[in-house]
Amino acid sequence: MNLIIPEIIFAFFVLALYFAYSTFHHKDLKFSENRLFFVLCISSAIWSFGFFGVFIQTIPDNAYIWRGIGMAGTFAYLISAQFLVCHLFKVSKKIRYFCEGFSFLGIPLYFFVIQKEQTTYKPSAIGMTYSFNPGIWNTLYTAYSVIIAINLFWVVIYSICHAKSQRIKDLGKKVLGTEIVIMFGMVLDTIFPLIGLAAIPGSTISQFLGLCVMYKTITFVRRAKINIENMSEFIYYSLKVPVLVYDANQNLKLMNDVAFDFFNIDKNEQTKPNIDDLFVLKSSNVFDFAESSHDVDAICISNNLYCTLSINRIFYDKYDDSIGYIIIVTDLSEKMRAMKELEQAMKEAEYANKAKSTFLANMSHEIRTPLNAITGFSELILRMDIDEQVRRHVEDIKWSSHNLLAIINDILDISKIESGKIELVLGDYYAANLFNDLKVIIAPQAEKKGLTFNFEFDDEIPKVLNGDKTRIRGVLINILNNAVKYTHKGSITFSARIISRTDTKIKLSYEVTDTGSGIKKENLDKLFESFERIDKRVNYGIEGSGLGLSIANGYISLMGGEIKVDSTYKKGSTFTVIIEQDIVDATPIKHDYFANNPDTSYDLYQMYIKDTKVLVVDDNIINLRVADGILSSYGLNVDTATCGSEAINLCKKNTYSILFLDQMMPEMDGIETMTEIRKLDNYKDNSTYKIVVLTADAIKGARDNLIKSGFDEYLGKPINIKQLERVLINYIPEEKITYVDKVGSNNNQGKTKHDSITKNELNTLKDMLPQLSIEEAINRCGGTVADFLKILQVTHSFGMKQISELEETWMKLDYQTYIIKIHSLKSTTKNIGATSLAKLAARQEEQGRSGNQQFIDDNFIKFKMEYLELLEHIKKVLIHYDMLSEQKVKNTLPIIDEDQVIPVLKNIERCIEDFEFAKVFDILDQIKGYQLPDKYASLLQQIEELMQDLNVDEIKELLEQII
Repeated sequence: MNLIIPEIIFAFFVLALYFAYSTFHHKDLKFSENRLFFVLCISSAIWSFGFFGVFIQTIPDNAYIWRGIGMAGTFAYLISAQFLVCHLFKVSKKIRYFCEGFSFLGIPLYFFVIQKEQTTYKPSAIGMTYSFNPGIWNTLYTAYSVIIAINLFWVVIYSICHAKSQRIKDLGKKVLGTEIVIMFGMVLDTIFPLIGLAAIPGSTISQFLGLCVMYKTITFVRRAKINIENMSEFIYYSLKVPVLVYDANQNLKLMNDVAFDFFNIDKNEQTKPNIDDLFVLKSSNVFDFAESSHDVDAICISNNLYCTLSINRIFYDKYDDSIGYIIIVTDLSEKMRAMKELEQAMKEAEYANKAKSTFLANMSHEIRTPLNAITGFSELILRMDIDEQVRRHVEDIKWSSHNLLAIINDILDISKIESGKIELVLGDYYAANLFNDLKVIIAPQAEKKGLTFNFEFDDEIPKVLNGDKTRIRGVLINILNNAVKYTHKGSITFSARIISRTDTKIKLSYEVTDTGSGIKKENLDKLFESFERIDKRVNYGIEGSGLGLSIANGYISLMGGEIKVDSTYKKGSTFTVIIEQDIVDATPIKHDYFANNPDTSYDLYQMYIKDTKVLVVDDNIINLRVADGILSSYGLNVDTATCGSEAINLCKKNTYSILFLDQMMPEMDGIETMTEIRKLDNYKDNSTYKIVVLTADAIKGARDNLIKSGFDEYLGKPINIKQLERVLINYIPEEKITYVDKVGSNNNQGKTKHDSITKNELNTLKDMLPQLSIEEAINRCGGTVADFLKILQVTHSFGMKQISELEETWMKLDYQTYIIKIHSLKSTTKNIGATSLAKLAARQEEQGRSGNQQFIDDNFIKFKMEYLELLEHIKKVLIHYDMLSEQKVKNTLPIIDEDQVIPVLKNIERCIEDFEFAKVFDILDQIKGYQLPDKYASLLQQIEELMQDLNVDEIKELLEQII
């Protein structure tokens, strides 16, 4: 019995030496944990060897010597264990310095503890044992050992609680269990001897258990480190892509787990598939290449996925002999799917872009047509002898419409939208006019809210500047509008100041200060972001998209300027716009500048032109009336034409100083008409006459293209008076132009007498023309019922011819001509207030231009029937006002031949099949507006009688016999 424990301890000694040798031989001593573990192994071996010698002795003096050797190993073990645990568990420096520093106290303590008088030796059943003699050094040794154990225990517990990786937590749990065993062993050979009991080698045995746990821990850590030996293992388990390894003979030798799953191959399958068994390859031998690696596209046979194979040669020795190949498989199926989706999205985006371009081009005409009426009639009213208050209101309307036109020009500029860039339109402008525009537009808004509007500017600002006045005005109006919106009481102040100037340039500061709600500091950075509304709770109910300041900032940045904001929440804000402009006329604006300023002609003087004939050509009656009225007010002799051929005939008989030609007209457009006119003998010398194109095409580049095509000048619709006067001044001899001061003038030229419109008359027209917006139509047609009825009369006179021509082009599948004619009908219906019909016509034009001819086929009959119904109602109105007789109507009904009746019958048949019986009644009503061959007149009469009883089966039988 007394040899068993010594033999066990000796075995621990041998194994500890083996662990030390294994660690040293592994050549990993460059890592700190391996060096510390090597020291721990040597310490454990010395501890075991010393106490082995103690327990086999029979003489106390010899036991004393062996215990001295063992205690050296004990203290070394405790110190190295403290260092190793702190290192493995990556504790903080403060904790490590404390624990490691304390452990070094064992070195001086050793020399006191091993003295002879400190220990009593005596034989026992397990061999020579010992107990401590009472004294301070044994007590300190016991306390030291307990504290070291507690430190180790606390470090491990701390690491388990705070470790970020699961690996450290698992290691900590294992070491913690060992610590508990070692602490129990210390009770047997450290605590027992202190209280006079014989020592049992508990800690000597348990320390080796701790060494074994540390050995496993170090082995685990060593394997977790990447090195040459384990690199392939890491690659095998870590790569999440299939990896194949082939030998030099192109036989599969290895594949990782991901590859087994990817190819759906059982790991236990003995057959190793060739690469041709795994992939569909374009090349017969993918291993035949000269480079060190290359890529091959392939399709996986097992899952039909598109892949790329990255094939790399394996080189082994200095002779660069290839011993095999590593193939990394990349699944590209998701990328291919994404690429196809992207290609499809690009096609859809391209189609949407074309549709958008077509839509904007059409909307250019649609929006600018009513603007033509607004600005044109406003101009005519301003030339009348009207009350001053009315004049102010009309001036506000006019200049607000000019501002709206400027906004529309930006919105409708396709190239700006597509490129995301805004192109500056530089030109000379009068600074005072800019300020006047701001005052006219903003002052009424401020006054309406009860705000004080202060307007200040430096009167040394040059009179004429060069820049993009439209966009500068737009920016300032936007900021001023915001000031009005967000200010509920107090004042708004606009000021213009000079920052610096040279002979040719001037830097200006425009400031807008308000006493409104202000802006929080944290929201200032969001102020110029698109669609961003600040402080939605405070500003709830205030309209706006949040785009204004973003666009304004873009404009000013493009001009090389900047916008600054200084705001105090709930007290107000100051927006400062700083821009540099070129000086054209340095005369200060405090001097009189109006005498030769065309920008103010509408306000201060009237230009009259004598002995001058002009021709206006436009297929739109409203546009003709507006142009005629405006040009006549200048004293010009105005002739009008509704088509190109009529214009050419007039030019053969007359000589006109200026011809205004609409760009888009049926049969002959503006360019064709201009070309033919230039061939006439009396128009070959273009120095004596000019041709100006009228167009609602606001798309960027339109002006340049039209000028290149041969026009002398470009004039947008609605007609801008300033641009018109510029054209007149440039192209009419100076001696024919005179200027008359409007103030106090008795000139009554331009007066127009409008008849009154009673409520009963409006109600009558609304009842008889339910499809029309009567008030809107009357305003568009001149503002009088008489004018409106004249337009209705013209519409009725030419309506049947227009719809017949439209149907003829549709039957012939001549969609190009159809688009031109439906464009004309769109304008006609829009001008007389038939909004629904105008929208349907515009939709057909839009779809036709984008190539969607099926839309025209699906909607022509609907448009035709609704238009015929409208003509029928117009006929009743004209009869009511004695502008058309019943007999005349009967005699003038258009004749329909047999080829034109068949589509009508087919449409009736389709409507019956679709149970659209209301449409059948509509068709039968509309067909009464035509003279039919007797055969079909009786047939349709019979169908109408059958429809009264809804005998649709009999109608089907009749139609089957005819169609």
